[in-house]
Amino acid sequence: MSPFSRSAYFRLMDSRQRAIERFSPDYPLVLFVSLSRLSQGAAIFAGLFQILGRFSELALVNTAIALGLALVATGLSLFHIHDRPRFWAMIKNLRSPVSWEIILSGAYTAIVSLNLILLQSIPALGKVLMGYALVVFAILALAATGFAYRFLAHPAWNTPILSIIYLISGLILGLALTSSYAPASLGLDFKPVLGSLGLLLLLQALVELFYLRYL
Repeated sequence: MSPFSRSAYFRLMDSRQRAIERFSPDYPLVLFVSLSRLSQGAAIFAGLFQILGRFSELALVNTAIALGLALVATGLSLFHIHDRPRFWAMIKNLRSPVSWEIILSGAYTAIVSLNLILLQSIPALGKVLMGYALVVFAILALAATGFAYRFLAHPAWNTPILSIIYLISGLILGLALTSSYAPASLGLDFKPVLGSLGLLLLLQALVELFYLRYL
């Protein structure tokens, strides 16, 4: 017998007192969430490289890729908007989690753009400060995306664990992406990279196991 309570979805489907409308997947939203998570993961590692004062080439490449992914994700998100007047009204409502997702995602994209413009011309202290800004705003954007879809009608999303899952998966994607094009000339030892990926995947699995209680 499963240690978890019966899925909210199955409980809903078992109810014969209401009709269940079937929804089609919102692919623009799926792509937006996936690409933005990859972008923010890459930006976190770019920021860490700048804070540590190492791997400046990777920091620049990560920043450029993070910006490109963020712009593509933003463009795809426009196809998710079906009711534009309602969308603009929602943005103005600062009590809405979706509004904060949009604000923080926009601020994140602006920080990444500024970092790409200034990275090769600012002094070391400026790079460190921009590195902190990248890490902070990338984490805030990841967390905001997780909180944006906390609807009471959607039990699987109505949990703060979703933000933790977004953050961990963003780190996994960012580390995997960075290690995939890190040049051998940098002399990187990939054993710690693989170890870090393994630990992050284990942490992700543990969080996902706990998350089952919401399904």
